Amino acid sequence: MQRLLAAILITLLLLTLACQPTPEEEPIVNRADSQAQEAIFSTTAPEKRVFPDRWDEEMVINDGVTVVFEASVEAESNVAHPIIEISRTSFDSETIVDIISSAFGNVRLREQEKSYDELLYDLWYAERGSFEDFDENGEAVWLPFDDMAERVAPIKEQLAKTPTVSTYIDFTAENLEIEHGKQFAVGLEDGSDMCISVYGSESEGVSRIWCRKLWILNVQEESAVMQGDAIPGEIGAPLENVKITQEEAESIAEEVLTRLGREDFALSGAFKARALQSWEIVSEGWILEYAPALGGTQGIAYGNYNPSGMLQTDETAYVLPWEPEDIGLYITENGIESFSWDNIYTIGEEVNPDVEIMPFDEVQTRIRNYFTYALSWSEGSQSGAHGTSVIYVTRVALTTSISQVENQTETAYLVPTWAIFYIGDDEREMYGDEHLLLINAIDGSLIKQYADVY
Repeated sequence: MQRLLAAILITLLLLTLACQPTPEEEPIVNRADSQAQEAIFSTTAPEKRVFPDRWDEEMVINDGVTVVFEASVEAESNVAHPIIEISRTSFDSETIVDIISSAFGNVRLREQEKSYDELLYDLWYAERGSFEDFDENGEAVWLPFDDMAERVAPIKEQLAKTPTVSTYIDFTAENLEIEHGKQFAVGLEDGSDMCISVYGSESEGVSRIWCRKLWILNVQEESAVMQGDAIPGEIGAPLENVKITQEEAESIAEEVLTRLGREDFALSGAFKARALQSWEIVSEGWILEYAPALGGTQGIAYGNYNPSGMLQTDETAYVLPWEPEDIGLYITENGIESFSWDNIYTIGEEVNPDVEIMPFDEVQTRIRNYFTYALSWSEGSQSGAHGTSVIYVTRVALTTSISQVENQTETAYLVPTWAIFYIGDDEREMYGDEHLLLINAIDGSLIKQYADVY
């Protein structure tokens, strides 16, 4: 029987306020309006907040949906909560050289965009064709690409011009060309290569860098493997060949963060994972996600979670979105096999050393109201074939997020923010990903998680 969860999640994204019952108080959307700006810059000595360790409660909405709060509350009591200004920047050549050198040590720039072996792999991949299905013996069936000749010819041409042994030069900003879609590689001290992709260009700005040990690398979390079909035809099962502990992986990652000078980042999540190349498992290890954490808050890489939101707002006051900044690593017993950094910002001045945040009971009211608005559509749609659905709120953590500044494009604020993690019963049974709601801890408004999503 089809459960209600899919309808719930769609409604969480699209619902308007037109026909909703009135909760205890009106939720508001973060527009960085004058009232919010006044609160950010307030110099009134705030009351220090004390937070519980857990939130356990059940809330039934229209006798159709139950919201179960079985959540840890992650917030340090009796601490100051600063407001930090950030400004836009990007990964230019010098920054990229500094980051990669800090992360991987003494490296050399490979002169060939792709090595001879990587081109051989591309040729094999193109000539193999596309996956069609499995035959009666469980063997994969591959069909030729329609444009096979067009795919193969340039690879063979490049192979003929590429030396079988790669050559390297000094890894400097002067030798590094950053263009849109540009990929390059550096040689590591252990003799292997680290392939690197940049997203953007020197002139337009680079928003992301991604480094990995293999040219084509697909990293899958254990939860995705447990769902089955992470490899076509595979039956979901836990990963059992991880040869490094989470603590060991974190130690490696924290050394890198220290060398990068980003001690203001904190661990957001740690997940068992594996790396694949062309459906072949090449390693198992840990995915570690890090995000900014200020003033006793938790690091939450919120751009990596399913977004929530129900209100649409006028975006005419804003020009460019502010994507969240985070660092991700995939680490095995052999060290770092994948490293990414999204959306680097320049940390500016502390505009308020200790802002007043809402009492936690008011935060709870805002969260209850959010689910009430999102789930209280007509009672008839929740009866009959749909059955009863349960949403579990698993974690409530005080973190930081980006609050846009009205009519400003180059500066924004890092503000204390409540991150609310939840998941539906069907998704939980299927090892699905959690959803995330962000609420401004100052005024209770909804925080935009990334472009065009509330």
